[in-house]
Amino acid sequence: MNHEPDRKELREAPPYQFTLDRREFLEVAGLVICLSTAVAPAQEAAAPARLRRNEDGTVTVFAGKVEFGQGARTEIAMAVAEELGVPIEKVSVVLADTDLCPNDGITAGSRTTPSTIPAVRKAAGGPKALADWKVLGKAQKPVHAKAIVTGKHVYPSDVKRPGMLYGSVLRAPVYNARLASAPEEKIDGVTIVRDNNFVACAAKTSFAARQTIASIAAKAKWETSPHPSHSEVFDILKSTAKEPRVNARGDVVAALARAEKKIKTTYRVPFIQHAPMEPRAAVAEWSDGTLTVWTGTQNPFGVKQQLQQAFRLAPEKVRVIVPDSGGGFGGKHTGEVAIEAARIAKDAGKPVHL
Repeated sequence: MNHEPDRKELREAPPYQFTLDRREFLEVAGLVICLSTAVAPAQEAAAPARLRRNEDGTVTVFAGKVEFGQGARTEIAMAVAEELGVPIEKVSVVLADTDLCPNDGITAGSRTTPSTIPAVRKAAGGPKALADWKVLGKAQKPVHAKAIVTGKHVYPSDVKRPGMLYGSVLRAPVYNARLASAPEEKIDGVTIVRDNNFVACAAKTSFAARQTIASIAAKAKWETSPHPSHSEVFDILKSTAKEPRVNARGDVVAALARAEKKIKTTYRVPFIQHAPMEPRAAVAEWSDGTLTVWTGTQNPFGVKQQLQQAFRLAPEKVRVIVPDSGGGFGGKHTGEVAIEAARIAKDAGKPVHL
C-alpha cells in the first residue's frame, strides 16, 4: 500500500535556504526545467518490490515503516511467515530504506497494523482465513531481541562511516532569532560552515565540535523579538482560537444551541518537550553528487523530500535509511537533523555525524 507525500508534508519541510555557488545554480536551473516537464505514466519509476524469495529458502520483505520499539519488524515478519507457511526465522525484514522499500507513509497513528500488514499479506498471497492462523495472533519474541539485549543493535546514533567527522550546530537563544554576527574562527582540523543564519562545524571528535561551537556562541550576537512567558501562552492561544464552525459532521454551533443540557469546563496542561531515549541523530554522506542519510525519523520518505528541497536534488540523488530507532512519539517526523548533517558534510567533504 503505497503512500505519496501530500501537500501538507511538503509544507512541513524545515525552512532551510542554503546559498548556491554558480555551478550549483546552473545545475538547479536545469533541474527545475526538467521537473516542469510532465512525466508520462510509462516513464515513472516502478514501485520497489514487496517480497523476494531467496535461493536459500529464506524470504525478504520490504516495508517503508519504521521500527521504533512498537514491534513493526516482528509483526511484518509474522505476516509473511503466516501467509507463506515458513518459519518466522526464515523471514528477513528490510524497513525504511527509500531506495529499496515501497512508500508506506509515515509511521504514526498506529497505522502499521491496519494499513501495511494487509499490503504485506496480500503480496505474500493472502489473506489466509483467521481460523487457519498459526503465527499471527500468537505471542512471538521480537525478531531482533538478541541484538538489542546484547548491545549489537545499531541505532541511528551508532552509525559509523569511514573517515566520519562529528558535527555541532550554533543554536539560537530563542525561537525565530536572527544571527546578526558571529566571530570568524579558524581552528586546525575543524571545518566551520557558514550559510545565512546557519553556523556549524565538523571535527574529529564530538567534544572538539562542541567546544568550537561554544567558543563561537560566546561571541555571537542575535536579533530577537519578545516571546510570551509560558504562563501567558494559554490566554494567547485562547484569544486567537476560532469559533466552532460547520464541518462534514454538521453545524457545531447550532447543535450546541439545541442541547438541553450544557457542561462547560476548562482543562490546562503544560507544553511538554519530546524526550525519546535516543535523541535526534543523523549521519550524512555525499558521493558523486548523491546524498545518503542514516537518521532516526518516523517519516523516511518525507525526510527524503525535505532533503531534495533543501539541496535542490532530483529524487534519485537522495537516499534515506532509518535503522531501528530509540523512540519518537511524534517528535521525529521532520528532517531538521538530517538536513543539518548533510549541509555540514557538504562543506567538510566527509561523512558527518550529528
